[in-house]
Amino acid sequence: MSIHRMALAALACLFLINFPSPVEAQGPPIVLSCDPLSGSYLVHVSFNDPGGFTHFDVTVDGVLTLVIASAGPGPVNKLVPVPGPGGHYICIEGSGGPFGPGTTSCCQFVVPPTKDFVRGDVNADSSHDLADVIAALDYTFTGTPLLCLDAADANDDGGVDVADPIYLLWWLWLGGPPPPSPMPGCGPDPTLDLINCVSFPPCP
Repeated sequence: MSIHRMALAALACLFLINFPSPVEAQGPPIVLSCDPLSGSYLVHVSFNDPGGFTHFDVTVDGVLTLVIASAGPGPVNKLVPVPGPGGHYICIEGSGGPFGPGTTSCCQFVVPPTKDFVRGDVNADSSHDLADVIAALDYTFTGTPLLCLDAADANDDGGVDVADPIYLLWWLWLGGPPPPSPMPGCGPDPTLDLINCVSFPPCP
């Protein structure tokens, strides 16, 4: 090998030693907090978006369930549905951008079974009548507490408002459709929503 080629080889070695291959930037760790919403199969998840990601992948028990777009640095709060009662784990990973893919943060928790109830039996007296309409109106306009908001959600739209006592009146006196399941017997709420049922004595 000529002296010229040996010199070039030596320079190449020095370049590789002094200038290592670039390494993809790693984002800061994401701390995830999970808080099951009482009486439902929803979990409140919260974490701090450090910036540098385009989105976050949320998995429940290993299944991709939600993709959250990054809005820049700051706190993030979301409700994530889980399949049902029992033990679950939720993981979140930052993706895209200069930091993606980032490290994965997970949390484990146990979701108890939801309380059974009868939809439309607002005052939980095992019957559907004018008293249920009055109880729903009291809650809507005066804030009178109800232990089972799911029972007061007569039209099953995920909230309790003036539409629910109107729905009950329509059914009881004008021949409208009955409240959706669970009705007339006890059962769990088949709909994922933000309201819950803390207690409903007529249902075991």
